[in-house]
Amino acid sequence: EPLYGMSWKKVAIKAGCAVPEPRHSSAMCVVGGANATVALFGGTIDGKAFDDLWFLNTATWEWRTAGTTNGEKPLPRWGHSMHPTPNGFLLFGGKEVEKGPTNYVFLFDAATQTWSRPTLSGTAPSARLYHSAALCGNVLYVLGGEPAQDPELYALNIGNFTWELVSVTPYCPEPRKKAAMCYNAVSGLLYYFGGVQHSSHEFSDDLHIFDPKTNTWTEGKNSGAVPPPRGGHTCVALGQWVIVYGGIGGRNILYTELHHLDVDSPSWFKRKGMGTVPPDRQLHSSTPIGPKQLLIFGGQNDKQQPQNDMFVLDVSGLY
Repeated sequence: EPLYGMSWKKVAIKAGCAVPEPRHSSAMCVVGGANATVALFGGTIDGKAFDDLWFLNTATWEWRTAGTTNGEKPLPRWGHSMHPTPNGFLLFGGKEVEKGPTNYVFLFDAATQTWSRPTLSGTAPSARLYHSAALCGNVLYVLGGEPAQDPELYALNIGNFTWELVSVTPYCPEPRKKAAMCYNAVSGLLYYFGGVQHSSHEFSDDLHIFDPKTNTWTEGKNSGAVPPPRGGHTCVALGQWVIVYGGIGGRNILYTELHHLDVDSPSWFKRKGMGTVPPDRQLHSSTPIGPKQLLIFGGQNDKQQPQNDMFVLDVSGLY
């Protein structure tokens, strides 16, 4: 049933404005930790990979290309992740057309329009795409992906750019790809949901919760309206909520309904949302744009066609 506290809106792009080509498996995040600008990079369509960098003004909903940038720009890729830094954003991993999966780290400085690759130390994760990653303070956690099959959690300190193989207890979730993970600042925990398991190739609906203070994993109780098993979805934290949207499940079923986890319970709720609900999709990009809104872009529909539309979910009514 609809929950009136959650409302979708399709973003209308002004006539004549440039927009990114349709694509899936791109990545996006806010720039510099602010919510006024969102960066989008990469993605793929029909075997072609993109290396274009776009910026979206969330006040006017106008796209612009980055134009000429400085430094070592990432090659075209898909299945990577992007995360805000104080000066711009960080990009990790993804698949390049010629080299295949990578474990490269790139930084983009928004003020100088400069790409760079920091000098890294420590135990880095293997090359991968379709991994799950979440930023907690100045630590980026990375788990799973393709072809990575090691049940290990990695952490990158973006202050000194040191990788660490995190010693966790009492277990680490089974290796999988196309899962989703986010950090919720209210609970101080990371939430890892779904994905395609490497061992069985089956879609998962299990929830795992990580406490970065104790390096401890616990299994979520999965109470309430648990999302069906899926991969290629997104998982975004807004306030006390963890919101799962989209993805693909068994028999190639795509999802558009909203599932949100109350981190205080924790219990799942299923809602349709009001307003202009996005069509079913997977492998889309998503980012919070403030404490009460999230943005989704692109992805692939049930006909495996790439998209370049945008929708905003507003959860103000939940507060």
